[in-house]
Amino acid sequence: MEYNRAFVPALLIMSLLLPAAALAGPRGGHRGDGRHGDYAHRRAPQEGFLTIRNQNVSRLEVLVDGKVVGDVDGMSTARFGPIDEGKHKVRVRFNRKNLRFPVSVQRMWIGTGEPARLVVPEVDVGIVRVKNNWVEPMTVVLNGRVVGKVAAHQKNALKIKNAIGLLEVRTPSGATAVSKRIRLAGLERDRLAVNPPEEGAISVFNPSRNHALDIVCARGSLLAQLPPRQSRTLIQPSGAVRLTARYRNQSVQSAQVLASPFERTSWNISLPTRSTLGVRNPNRFPVNIFVHGEHVATVAGQDKMMLENMPVGLVSVEVLGQGRRGGIDEVVQTRIDPLSGGFLPIPQMRVTDGRGGDCGSSGRERERSSYSSNSYHRGRRYSRSYASNRR
Repeated sequence: MEYNRAFVPALLIMSLLLPAAALAGPRGGHRGDGRHGDYAHRRAPQEGFLTIRNQNVSRLEVLVDGKVVGDVDGMSTARFGPIDEGKHKVRVRFNRKNLRFPVSVQRMWIGTGEPARLVVPEVDVGIVRVKNNWVEPMTVVLNGRVVGKVAAHQKNALKIKNAIGLLEVRTPSGATAVSKRIRLAGLERDRLAVNPPEEGAISVFNPSRNHALDIVCARGSLLAQLPPRQSRTLIQPSGAVRLTARYRNQSVQSAQVLASPFERTSWNISLPTRSTLGVRNPNRFPVNIFVHGEHVATVAGQDKMMLENMPVGLVSVEVLGQGRRGGIDEVVQTRIDPLSGGFLPIPQMRVTDGRGGDCGSSGRERERSSYSSNSYHRGRRYSRSYASNRR
């Protein structure tokens, strides 16, 4: 009992002394003054939230100070945070493959209390994804206004303002490949695809005045025979095809032509601009041949020659030769066909006894020549015209 009487007062005294010692702190210490950043006196950072309402039908991406913080679905609301208190740049954008553009850009104060609110209104823009399965680039047109382009065998998403009316996908020459009426707003989306049919048409024209041409495919099969100055429409697999025009089994021109199912393409065959000219000299003396003032050949007496690389069309040929008893100096015209060429018979100098101008004779024999040595000089020309007789 005596022990308990002494213990109780001591316990009461200690209970009063311990709290006072805790409040006094350690000896030699100091209170935090802010310069030393005492933890008990630090102010906790303030943060807030951002709420965004999207009134468009497409999902939008949200960025705060250039950093992506999330997405807000179409016709819905999303909350983002916590975000440090202060003024921030908030960007809301449409972001899909091959197409990204801003819808709303604002500077906003975000702090404690009620979340900052942003409403993205409906924008008058539609999104159309166009797929081009054709071999040519296509132009996309809305009500006659060009709104985009799609490369061959590619697809592209197009942002279209005032997207109401007739949307067309056109070839480079302006033919409509596919069309669709649209009515889009609030970032509504639609699709359009160019899927060409299996066959296309090619119009082929033969410019030759005299000769028919054979048209063969890349495998050598005959597709059509074109009469002179006529055309034919050929149905071929759609896309680029190789065709060859032939004359007497000789290639005139080969070309890669587009067989389009959207429009009739044309191939006007190009004929050669140079061909051959056959020359025959009936005189016993050689003659020189000049074309456009340029010497092209010398044909021996009573010989013939085939001249290559002659210009086609109506050609003036100068024939110049001199024998012992006379000569010729003429300009004659002949037509050289691009395919069959031309032929030029050289005029023959004759005498009264029917022998060639280079033939020997007696001293009293009188000779008459249509081109005698007395009448021969460079200043005089006798013109004749010869047409090509090669077919």
